[in-house]
Amino acid sequence: MVSYLPRNRIAHRRREKQHRRGMTLVELLVVVAMLMILISVLTAAMQPVLSGQELREAARGLNAFIAASVARAAETGRPSGIWIQRSATTNAVFDVFHASVPPVYAGDLAGSRAFTDTPPGTGPMYPVNPPTIRFASGVGSLQTLVKPGDTIRLNYQGPWYTITQVGTNSVNIDQTGKPYLQRYRIPGVPFQIRRQPRKSPISPLQMPSNTVIDLSKSGVGLDTRFASAQTEPVVIMFNPNGSIENVYYHDGTTWGPKTVIGGIHLLIGRPDQVNQSPGHVRPASPPTANPWIPINP
Repeated sequence: MVSYLPRNRIAHRRREKQHRRGMTLVELLVVVAMLMILISVLTAAMQPVLSGQELREAARGLNAFIAASVARAAETGRPSGIWIQRSATTNAVFDVFHASVPPVYAGDLAGSRAFTDTPPGTGPMYPVNPPTIRFASGVGSLQTLVKPGDTIRLNYQGPWYTITQVGTNSVNIDQTGKPYLQRYRIPGVPFQIRRQPRKSPISPLQMPSNTVIDLSKSGVGLDTRFASAQTEPVVIMFNPNGSIENVYYHDGTTWGPKTVIGGIHLLIGRPDQVNQSPGHVRPASPPTANPWIPINP
């Protein structure tokens, strides 16, 4: 007896193959279109979350950077701070550096001396004008060690005078509102030059992509803003005890240390949100999602 079982199996498999078929082109296009719509909806829904996450990450990084500067001041016993480098064309900040204060400069030798006239200065005492201080031997290249804005004090006493110009072996000073220097009868006196903060060569903090520190809205207290048409940085220096020593910024007239009245607040924002108008006029309110970094005096 002949069995038809194998032939029946072959026929059955052929029928299965005929019923199996892939997706048509139209069906495939419909599926792809649905996936694209779903992805676009999810992206739009997640955009605020992702945007806020970038801003929060920038705020955390800046807080950690500030804390490191405060810790460095406590460790070294000397002022340390942050150097907020304004961009060349806007009030936006993309990089923040550490700042340090060089040691007080008193000359290269123990016997370094300063004069308020041409040595030896044996004449009578009288006010000196113009206020030029000259240095004897034992002073290095002043133009590489000292710059305008540094301050000088003579004989370990009296006020600190602001240096306005630096020469090869002399400096000019501003005596406004302070006692005029007298011509000395002695052949020079010791001096101390207290130098301004310098940008540290340590690697800076780079703000995360599409985030900046917005100096057009950041500032001191309620009204003073760091917004400026100048390119000078904002420098915040901390004492070893963690308090603020000085804040250097351009007030519309000059760049230099300013008295801190009220806390400092730094706004984390977007480059396209930065107000380019200079001056201390209160700008438009920032988006409520933008975080503030407060620094108390």
